[in-house]
Amino acid sequence: MSANGKSVVFDPINSHTATHFMDAPTLRAITQELLSSMSLNGDLIAKDVDMGRVVGDSDVVEVDDKDDIVYAMRKNREDQGYVPFTKSRLPQSSSKISIYLVEKSDETY
Repeated sequence: MSANGKSVVFDPINSHTATHFMDAPTLRAITQELLSSMSLNGDLIAKDVDMGRVVGDSDVVEVDDKDDIVYAMRKNREDQGYVPFTKSRLPQSSSKISIYLVEKSDETY
């Protein structure tokens, strides 16, 4: 629930969100913490939020021509096609959470 009483739901099996929650089990509670402090308004909410502390790792890292790059299709994100991954760098600690919420009704995202 958001700070203004809106429900936030997701498909726990076949969604992009589900893949992140499976990969990083603590992310669900951190996301609930964030959403409970937000007032949700509008058809679409898409933003990166700095939580002020390390909340996990990000595999989005700077690369250069020395990196060993492979392309893969991520589970539950087939619409994004093949995306690049580097095999030569480790994930980096991150304090940010990205949210993408679509209003489904007056009371639900």
